[in-house]
Amino acid sequence: MIKINLDFTISAVARGVSLASVLTMAGTNLAFAQQDNQENAEEEAAMEVVLVTGSRIARSAYDSTVPVTSVGKETIEESGYANTYDILKSVPAIGVGLGSANAGNGGDATVGSSFINLRGLGVDRSLVLVNGRRRVSGSNTSAAVDITMIPAGLIKDIEVITGGASAVYGADAVSGVVNTILRDDIDGLELSTSYGASPEGSGGERLGVDLAGGTDFLGGRGSVVFGVSYAKENSLRADQRDFSSEQLNLRPNPLNTGPNDGISDNVHIVPNWITAVTEGGRFVVGGQQYTVQPDLRLLELGTVFGGGRSIGDADGFRALDYILLRQEQEVLATHVSMDFEINDNLNFFASVDYGKTDTTAAGQPENSFGRVVTRDNAFLQPEVAALMDANGLDSITVNRLETVYGNRIPSSDRTSYTIVTGLEGLLSNDWEWGIAAQIGSYKSNNNYINFAIDANEALAADAVIDPITGQPVCRSRTPGCVPIPSLGLNPISDEARAFSLYSPFRFYENKQDMVSATLTGDLFELPAGLVKFAGGLEYRDESVRSFDDPLSASGASALLRPVAAQNASQTVTEAYLETLVPLIDEEQTLDFEAAIRLSDYDTIGSTTAWRVGLNWAPIESVRVRSSMSTSVRAPNLSELFSAGSTSSGIVVDPCNANQITLGSATRGANCAALGLPAGFVDPLLVTRNIVTAGNPDLEPEESDSFSIGAVFTPSSIPNLTLSIDHWDIEIEDAIGSFAFADVLKNCVDSPTINNPFCSQITRFPSGPVESINLSKINVGKQSASGIDFQGRYNFDALNGNFDIVINGTYLSELEQLVVSDDPTSLVKLRNNPDNPDFRANFNISYYQGPLTLRLNTRYIGSAVLDPNARTNETIDTPEVNSKMYNDLVIGYEFENSLKLTATVSNLFSVNPPYRDGVWYGARGSYDNTGQFVNLRAQYTF
Repeated sequence: MIKINLDFTISAVARGVSLASVLTMAGTNLAFAQQDNQENAEEEAAMEVVLVTGSRIARSAYDSTVPVTSVGKETIEESGYANTYDILKSVPAIGVGLGSANAGNGGDATVGSSFINLRGLGVDRSLVLVNGRRRVSGSNTSAAVDITMIPAGLIKDIEVITGGASAVYGADAVSGVVNTILRDDIDGLELSTSYGASPEGSGGERLGVDLAGGTDFLGGRGSVVFGVSYAKENSLRADQRDFSSEQLNLRPNPLNTGPNDGISDNVHIVPNWITAVTEGGRFVVGGQQYTVQPDLRLLELGTVFGGGRSIGDADGFRALDYILLRQEQEVLATHVSMDFEINDNLNFFASVDYGKTDTTAAGQPENSFGRVVTRDNAFLQPEVAALMDANGLDSITVNRLETVYGNRIPSSDRTSYTIVTGLEGLLSNDWEWGIAAQIGSYKSNNNYINFAIDANEALAADAVIDPITGQPVCRSRTPGCVPIPSLGLNPISDEARAFSLYSPFRFYENKQDMVSATLTGDLFELPAGLVKFAGGLEYRDESVRSFDDPLSASGASALLRPVAAQNASQTVTEAYLETLVPLIDEEQTLDFEAAIRLSDYDTIGSTTAWRVGLNWAPIESVRVRSSMSTSVRAPNLSELFSAGSTSSGIVVDPCNANQITLGSATRGANCAALGLPAGFVDPLLVTRNIVTAGNPDLEPEESDSFSIGAVFTPSSIPNLTLSIDHWDIEIEDAIGSFAFADVLKNCVDSPTINNPFCSQITRFPSGPVESINLSKINVGKQSASGIDFQGRYNFDALNGNFDIVINGTYLSELEQLVVSDDPTSLVKLRNNPDNPDFRANFNISYYQGPLTLRLNTRYIGSAVLDPNARTNETIDTPEVNSKMYNDLVIGYEFENSLKLTATVSNLFSVNPPYRDGVWYGARGSYDNTGQFVNLRAQYTF
């Protein structure tokens, strides 16, 4: 039997708390937010005063026109994860976002942050709410909310709705909404601790401590709830797991002779060494390659594969040695909320949330390429000097992996707070109103270590012997310069480190101030029931500020491009209306809903979003639901106003005489239309300026969404609920950015030069490219469609209760048309490892008194590495096999309020699939930890 406890208050409505925040389900994993079992029919009257995610009107979840997936408190507690992202990424509707397990080597937008990506349409198009309210952005490049700051230990429920919801919640809800509901129903004190580790080896250990409490005061007129959540996760290196101890790289096959030759164009090689650079330094003398590790010897090349790559035993650089499967992260989050009943019709509420994360990502050593080492260098090894003398050389050119400096490791400490306060009340006509003010701040301090100051490093490397002291000195005699060796493995001194290296610093701050007013009630009564209404006003002021430390801002390190200081803001004023109209209420029911939101931005002007929906129950056991909407996403502050930076890149002009026939049929005519003569030649391997900055001319995206589905609750099978929904999303004028090579090709390979890419290229009067602007632009469209299905069955057997839940998604389309009306620019994203055709979860739970047994099964369907591969010869092994993961949960609750839970994740140690570069477990929805055991103890005082 599913137990449902409902406790409706005015404050729950005014703050947008959804059904799941007042619905406690025994044994729920990924379940319907709509529980419409026959035996609960008598409670529907009470359920009608509960808000459902996706609407501002209180109603029964049975009446929702969109499917809602819920991740409950038990699932979160039993998962053993320290980061909410890791819990949510198993939801089939959620694509590959950004989190600890897929942030690669780190960077400004990756170190310590986690963002949700619904339907694979991008983190910018997925709106994350907390208790039904927006939160300040946790990114320096988008408006996405960093869910790392939402503590798993304080979450009561997470509801996911997919499809356009801008009419209800505003911009960014193009692909859906993730609404996180924090606990507000605690009476007493709860303490829980957990620890997890993998039997497969060290690395990735997790520790969690959660303390939550609550009490009433002043005779029950007031209540306060607080919580503190702490989590620590150790890093997991690739070399700490057998399945990731080798690296696969996809490289051009040197044996390939052309198309249709039966030989793969690209093949996977393992391991993959770049022999152009070594720890001790690599140089060439007399046509021979040498290294000094620690003594002079010929370079071990292994089996040369081509493109500077080698396989087998070789000297050089291997990226796998510096890859993290999971980042090190520490999270502290606190939450305090209070409600106080001023009188029977007026209530005051306030809450404060504070979060802090510290994260260390992967790093690699500095690389020194093309360093000239002269014969009189103070640190030159005698055998190297003899080799140079024998070949009559005054200097050699050295490439060295500077492991003696230590790795360049990015880390971040981030803080965020949100303060909400307001009043809510009841009017004489039973209409409910609320006003609220909210301020939020997110600060990110990104730190790096062991970056070279290029000018100082060059001075220090040019070392000679002082004729007076006989000691190494800098040839330049620059004050403070301490010489460093350019060959060999000898460490550098602290003084040399202080002169040649520094620790860059980059700061970001996002702020959001918001005020809102809501009004809900019944307009009038029709024969089928009351016409319900919700309306409101909202004003937001958002700003972003960023700057580099002075040394970085001057361009001291070529490996850390300076980013100009940014200080931008925007305001938006919005009004929304929503109504629910009952049309039939007899043997069958039919409800119509509509919503509209008008928004006015001081940056891009006005936008309009709307949604309509139908909820029809032709018979008692069948309900048909459908919705249609137009959503709008306004460009965010970074997309509009980022100060950006200028760097350089090697440009191969597609209009070159030797490139003109390698593109589309229109390339030649388009190059001529740009004013380039026939036979135009631009010098190859010449660097050009690459500019990245905001684009104040961006227009908002507009998307159309449609869904239709049915819910079945057959009376012949009590406690069975099934649903199936088709959905379709199409985004016009999608905001996107492209690599500079793609900008060049898209300009001249489109039907005409009247496209957004050509305007991003500046050419010299004589024809060659001068610079390329990589600012985001409005291009083409993106589209996605598929089928969602859910099911739940609850029954008694074996002296206990069974609860079975299934949840899945079939992705029928996910693609991007880069240039409108040009089918040759279509990019297929469906059925790649990030977006497999099919994903599903199957969970079965058994309850017998204090004992809980649960098996959670996650299935990720097969895929292909490149859905856009030209032929079957493009990749040697194009397929990615399906994966099935099983998690076992055993829980027991003692009579003294102690509950113990053991979770074994990835019970059968299923390895992730390979991908280009690293194991695919380093990103995506695949498990990348191996079998993992988590133990949890909870005590209620």
